Order: sequence, then structure tokens, then C-alpha cells
Amino acid sequence: MKWRYAILGVVAVAAATFVLLPSDDPAAGAPAEPPYVTIFMVDGLEQAAFAEALAAGRLPNVQRLIDEGLYVEHGVSAFPSMTGYGFYPLLTGEDATNSGVLGLRWFDRERPFGNFRSYVGRTNVQMNEDLVERPTIFERFAPAHSMTINSYNNRGAVHSVKTGFKFTAAKYEGHWWVADLLSAIPFYQEELSPNWREIETYAVDLLVADLAHRPKVQWVTFVSPDTYAHVNGIGPLYGDLVRMVDDMVGRYRAEAEALGLDDDRIYAFVSDHGVEDVKHNVQLVDELAKAGVSAWRGDATVLFADAMQETFEDFAEFDVLVAINGNLMSYLYVRDPSQAGGAGWAKRPTIEQLRRYGAEGVDLVATLLDIEGIEHVIVRGDRRIEVHGRGGVGRIATSTSGFAYDVEGEDPFGYTEGAALALADGRVHSAAEWLEGTHATVYPYAVVRVARLLAQEGAGDLVVTSEPLYDLAKDFEMFVGNYHGGHGGLRAGQMLVPYVVAGPGIPRGRLATGAAEDVGATLLRALGIETDDVLGRPLEVTRP
Repeated sequence: MKWRYAILGVVAVAAATFVLLPSDDPAAGAPAEPPYVTIFMVDGLEQAAFAEALAAGRLPNVQRLIDEGLYVEHGVSAFPSMTGYGFYPLLTGEDATNSGVLGLRWFDRERPFGNFRSYVGRTNVQMNEDLVERPTIFERFAPAHSMTINSYNNRGAVHSVKTGFKFTAAKYEGHWWVADLLSAIPFYQEELSPNWREIETYAVDLLVADLAHRPKVQWVTFVSPDTYAHVNGIGPLYGDLVRMVDDMVGRYRAEAEALGLDDDRIYAFVSDHGVEDVKHNVQLVDELAKAGVSAWRGDATVLFADAMQETFEDFAEFDVLVAINGNLMSYLYVRDPSQAGGAGWAKRPTIEQLRRYGAEGVDLVATLLDIEGIEHVIVRGDRRIEVHGRGGVGRIATSTSGFAYDVEGEDPFGYTEGAALALADGRVHSAAEWLEGTHATVYPYAVVRVARLLAQEGAGDLVVTSEPLYDLAKDFEMFVGNYHGGHGGLRAGQMLVPYVVAGPGIPRGRLATGAAEDVGATLLRALGIETDDVLGRPLEVTRP
């Protein structure tokens, strides 16, 4: 692969040198009537760093939004806790598991080809194509103008901009010779290799310029916190980036006020997931090979193809496909060993086959739990979902009334006290009860998030999450190698984020918790859209 990266570097330098900015005029839809909505998506917002900066008065512009509107202190993101996929609830008011995609990488047995879906790289546009037909917030207001910046879950947006090369250069500076070379070119450093502030300022400049079109919906993803944390982990500069995002929010609002477009605007300050530090990196392919099980994982980024074209036969020689999501969670898809060649991928294996796999009868669940760095192995049982930890197993059952959870041995989710313990009694409890009772635990809303994910046919035959300080993507990231921060899993550090919504039609006050799809439903209701057909419920503040 090194020769491919070298070629990519030469092409990147040439392209960046001669094509600094797009020359096409932006697309424009019809001017919209108020109210308007602007969504500030902070990619990878670590809740503790945010709360500390807020309490210290270092986020004055977010604090202003909190004072004007609704603050959800312990918001629960989608699972897997992923970029792009995690945008969907905010755009539709629906659980992300019902989106038609199941993360940034997953395996779709229903397709005749292109079964291994990967939306990172040149194939990112295919996420929009794979979404179900439920309308996004952009589509609900067509043909009104709308804009997104740095989002590939943006179906229906009239004008979309991606500043990918700019933040790629910043991400890899010090790790990739191309990024270092671009930063040294005289007079063009800001265009070719900008720093994080210059990248985010550029994005806000585009957003402000777009106000001339009277957009109904604007979405901007601030990429710097997540991108920096993946490569470097959480440190002092991470906090600086969070404060920089606050500056960008203030800058945008000042421009909107100057244009007389602030009073009729709904603002949402949200995140798709949290982030945790990583110290150790696990390679599941190598670990499974020790048990005699052959596995394959795709590249981190699709660089040389516009579409996914593989068929079952392309994976005929493997027993397991590893689909990494966020690097702290992976789907494992297992070939039915009773079928020869690629035909074995057409059918999901039974729980019995997973517990006694192949001629050697390998227990895949036990094998994975024996790997250092693995925390949970989740699998569909005969009638229930099984969540395996090293000390015990939790079993989830779903009904039309809600979700039941009981435990044998130690609870893998640690629901051992208070409201969470009362819920883990094997009886059915509603999704709202699970949200309220577990949002302050290490595994917030995990029973519901896991149940809804495993209800999808395309979810992994096995779902694996990592222990604290471990990721599941050794040597995965091009140019960098091992990540030092990540997300994707179920722990609070990855799942919990703040949500702030303010503006006309938004209640004022504070809530302890709320789910991402509830924020999406809240935005839709404030814009005059009925939300009875989605899982999310508009957020309300109960006053004494």
C-alpha cells in the first residue's frame, strides 16, 4: 500500500498547488421564510472537557444559547457512536438504526455486489444513496435553499461543501510528508495547509456568505476536535479547540444579527459522539488467526474506487469480516461454515455455529472475550440478545411494550445500584424509563441502543467493543498508524454529549437527559413539522 500512498501524495501536491479553491458558483434554492435553523455540529465533543470549559466561563457564546433556550446536559448519541451515521437522528427525529445504514462500515448480505459498505473516502456519497426514503430536514423544506459544510449525511441539501483536503493536511501534519511539504510552500500556507482555526474560520465564512440566499437550514460540522483527538488523544490543545468552536458560534451569530437574521433563527449546538483516550491497539485479524479463524478487514479509507463492487466470492477464503466503526467498536460478520465458498456469506450463522465454529468447533464468543482489550461481545441468541462480559452475561428481550434485561453472573453493564438496578429485573420497561434510569451510568441507554441495533438484519453477527484505553484498529489509520483517541462504543465517554437548542418554538430550561432523535424531533416541531411518525419525542421542560 505504500506505493499507493506515494502516488496519492504526488497527486495531492499537484492538485493543491493548481486548484486552491472551487470556482463553480454555489447552487441556490428558493429563499425560505422564517423560522430558520442553523445546526452547529461539533464532531467528537468530549463531555467532561465541555462541562469544565463551560463552568469556567470559557464558552460564552454557548452559554448565551443555554440562557436563551434548552440545555440537555447528558445527551445520548447513536450507537455505534459514529460521525455521519450519528447525524441521522438530528436530521430526521428517528433512531439511527432505522436509517438504512449501520455505521461507517458494515456488511449487507442483501446486495448482489458491494456488500461491504464503507463510506470513508471516495465512496462517502454512497451513504446518502443507502439511506431509507424517510425525508431529511433538508428534503422536508424543498425547494427552499439549504446548505451543509463537511457532512456526507446530507441528502436533500441544495448546496454542500466539503473542505476535506484542508483538514486532511492539518490532521496529518507531522505524520505525512505531503502535509509537511504543503505547509512549507510560501504564500499559500493558509490555502494549502491551514491550521485548525483557519479551517473552521473558512467554514464559517462560507456559512455566513450563504445567508444571502435565506437558507431554511444550515449545517456546519466543526471537524477539528474529533480529528485532533483521534491522532493525538485528549490534551490541552483539545480544550483550546473546543473554545475555538465557541468563538466560531459567536462570530456567526454576530453576522446573523448584523443582517437581521438572528431573531427568527433556531440554533442547535450538538455533537455526534464523545471521545476517549487510547493507549493500546488491538488487531482482531491477528488475534483470530491464533484460534485458526481467518479474518479480513477493509482499509480505513477508500482511495481508489468510486463505488463498492465486491461480491461474496471476493471473501470466499475468509471466515470473518471485521467492520471497524470509530475504532472502539467493530462488527464481525461470520461465514456460514456449512456452505462452500462465497455462498456461505449469504446466510447469517446460527448461535450454535458461532459457539462451535468450523471443523475445530471454535467458540467465537469465548475466543473474543479472551483477547486483551475486549470488553463486550454482543450476539443474537435464540430468543434474546446476549451481552457477554468476562464475568457474566446480560440478556435483552424486546416487546411492543419495551425492553427487558436480566443478568447471569456479573452485569456487563454494571447496573448494580439505584434506578439502573431496579430496571435490570427481567421485566419490561419503556425506552423512556431506560433513558432516565441509566443516563448517569457508565453505559447510558445501552439496553435500548443495543436492542434496536441488533434488530437490524445488517448488524454484525457479533458486535465487539473495547475496554478503556484500547481500540480495535491497530495500524489502521493511513500515515498515522495507531490512533490515540476514539469512539464507537457504548461507554459514557463515547455516548454522552451536550445538546443546546435555542430560538423560536424551543422551550427554555435544563434537562438531565435526552436522546439524539429527541433533538431532531424538537427541531422539526419548532419548524412546524408533525413528529408522530418518528421515534424521537420533542423535548419538554416540566416546570413546578
